[in-house]
Amino acid sequence: MWKPVPPMIDAGGVLRARRVETLAPGSAGDAIWWERGKVKAVGPHARLLREAPARLPRYELRDALVTPGFVDGHTHFALWALGRRRVQLTAAPTRAEAVRRVAGGTPEQGWVLGQGWDANRWDDAPHRAPLDAVQTGPVYLDSVDVHVESIGDSTRRLDLTNA
Repeated sequence: MWKPVPPMIDAGGVLRARRVETLAPGSAGDAIWWERGKVKAVGPHARLLREAPARLPRYELRDALVTPGFVDGHTHFALWALGRRRVQLTAAPTRAEAVRRVAGGTPEQGWVLGQGWDANRWDDAPHRAPLDAVQTGPVYLDSVDVHVESIGDSTRRLDLTNA
């Protein structure tokens, strides 16, 4: 059975990077130390190695830019606006519920379009077979973050090379 990746354990650690940038004035360096989900310090790697408890794991990502606490709160506005006419899959607690919603979807120009599915807490992984069981035409579903899609088998079989 498919299982989502478990949440990151926030016990702590010291991470060395190319650069660590924060929004706090004067707080920058090439390392970050955190424990129990809280940033304890940002600064030079050598200093944080001395200050952080030896029991904490050390990580090396020397080419990385680390921006702790930075949240990229953006909206894909055009997709959101168009999506208001699509099958709404946000907060579908299971794959079965998402498929039930898709079953009630009305095709637009032959396609059933949906958005907002999030399989992170589902017991069953997304799969085209349940979609094919409830819709005979093409199905295209955007994930909640608009970066992953799920399609039915009839969609896979379409020749879109000359579309």
